[in-house]
Amino acid sequence: MKKFDTHRKKIGDKLIVAKFIALIVTFVAFYVGKMAVLVCCAHYGVVRDPRVVWLYSAIIAVLSGFGFYKSFKNDLTKRFIETEKEQISQYFVSKLNKNGFNCQYKSLASISPQDFFSSEIYDFSYHFYSGSDLFMGYCDGKKFQFCNVLIKKKQSGLENIFTKVQTFFSDTLGDKITIFRGICLICELKTEVNSKIFIISKNFDEISYLFSLKNSANRQMTGDAAFDELFCIYCGDENLVRRALGPNLRRKLVNLRKKFGEKITIVFRERRFFIYVERDKLGFLPSIERTKSQNYAAISSEIMSFISVVTELNLAENSVNLGE
Repeated sequence: MKKFDTHRKKIGDKLIVAKFIALIVTFVAFYVGKMAVLVCCAHYGVVRDPRVVWLYSAIIAVLSGFGFYKSFKNDLTKRFIETEKEQISQYFVSKLNKNGFNCQYKSLASISPQDFFSSEIYDFSYHFYSGSDLFMGYCDGKKFQFCNVLIKKKQSGLENIFTKVQTFFSDTLGDKITIFRGICLICELKTEVNSKIFIISKNFDEISYLFSLKNSANRQMTGDAAFDELFCIYCGDENLVRRALGPNLRRKLVNLRKKFGEKITIVFRERRFFIYVERDKLGFLPSIERTKSQNYAAISSEIMSFISVVTELNLAENSVNLGE
């Protein structure tokens, strides 16, 4: 773990140097900007008000110095994240495997689009699909995989024009809008669930199919006040819900909801279990502002939040034939 702090310290030293360079750039830009303003005033016959000249020169200087430092810091931060993310993730996975887990981490791999959309929660029509930071393996004989996913789709007509107007202010990719950004987990169950179970965080109405479920007669309750306060359950089989959502699994899902926020969707479908966590940012990322121990604790906590859910998916123990 020492190499993590060494890398971070080097970046910190480079940023200190960059601040001094940015100051030099600012002073140079001030005088260059002043000369440029005076030349423009002379060329266009504008009265050279010293206050106006100073104001424009100061604006040019500040923008130049800040732009240099921001660009330099962003480049260092990007390289730091790419390097540290893989090192920390691989290190944590190796510790998991020493404790009996069978996990792998692949920074450039992801869940396939076919697997992501197999829950039939999201519309399969998309124009951009990207994923990263795939964690995969086996836990108690159950195959699991989870990773960051980013999906965008095109808009047309008036919606496309409106999107282009908002491009500077919103998260768009040309004429594409984000339909999912966050973390997806898929786990292969030992026992087939013969009736679909949809679990959605309360006040999360952005998925049209789940929104329509809110008006159906299939709303179920677990009797667990902490869980029912955060989630809505939709299923046609009350007994199946009770058997599938054991107390330990409910507790893990409550912890997941508190850690990642309210945009969470959970699905039991046939022999698969899905979790979709929509976020404003991707997961499993280190921060240059944190120490090595803080980065390690943050990333390992996110990883374990999902693996701990997988460990509690013991449906066969609750019922030999779920849904019958």
